[in-house]
Amino acid sequence: MEPVWRGLLTCDYEHARPQATRLEWDIYTASLTAWPDTLMGECAPYGRLRRPGIVDIPEPDHHRLLARWHELLGDPGYVTDLARRTDNWAAGLSLALDNANRNRRRADGTVVCGALADATRHLLALNATHIVNWLLPEQPWEDLLTGLLGTPAQARACLFALMTPTDPGHLLDTHAHVLTTARRLRDGADAHQLAATLAATAGPIYGAASPGRTPLPLEDPDNAAALLRRTAAGHPDTEMTVIAEARNAASARRDAWQAAAILAAAGNPHAVRAVRAVALACRWAVNCEERRKELRHHYLAAVRRWCTRTGRDPARITVHDMLTGGTS
Repeated sequence: MEPVWRGLLTCDYEHARPQATRLEWDIYTASLTAWPDTLMGECAPYGRLRRPGIVDIPEPDHHRLLARWHELLGDPGYVTDLARRTDNWAAGLSLALDNANRNRRRADGTVVCGALADATRHLLALNATHIVNWLLPEQPWEDLLTGLLGTPAQARACLFALMTPTDPGHLLDTHAHVLTTARRLRDGADAHQLAATLAATAGPIYGAASPGRTPLPLEDPDNAAALLRRTAAGHPDTEMTVIAEARNAASARRDAWQAAAILAAAGNPHAVRAVRAVALACRWAVNCEERRKELRHHYLAAVRRWCTRTGRDPARITVHDMLTGGTS
């Protein structure tokens, strides 16, 4: 988000995601302008599209919509419902992508187009949650916890712990998947099948680039096989143990800080409710952000494969194309 200039805030994905495809910019700007409706049923849009990749938001609209959302985030019931809806969007997107990939192998173009249109609709909803990267009420949360725990340092430590995801983050989870698969290779499982499965499941995620324009290296089964051989020659069991112990410690730290904050608020029902809302909102934010990134990469890879099969340019395809089956 750029600083205010002439009463406007600007969100510039061209700058933030310079290697993105037109489709990625479309998804981000469409979901950004629609987040008030998607997340809290507020029909007013969040700004206006200057061009694909750039949104301008009038400062008064920004403050009004943000104040309303921050108020809602203080309601544990709202946050619980928001988490439920987010899970539904993610599940719908995952199901649509499975349908698209299954029918792509069967060369059923009509079904693939329909499945990718469904996936696009689910991703547009899910991607509205990417605003958690900069629009959460972190300072009010810190102020609340400082009053309860005594110092800003303790409040920040508590908030940091509360941002521990329920499940491993998408990169850590992918690395753990590589370790588990390498262990199976070492134990004698079929190398060709393991590499093909790893390329399909972890390939679009395992790397720093976006899979929307070109395949990531691990999407090639030969590269996946080489990674598995290198990993199997190391100490995958030891690495898995280290990861599990670190995850357990992080989860225990999160639970301990949450309990400490609730105990500090005991006797004040309003404060207890506020702490519960903060804990729920933190867990929702970090869980949905990890899942969103994973599914976004799988979606972009699926669209790229569809473009390759149908002779389209993945760098130029748009959201409108995806929703209309590429008939525009």
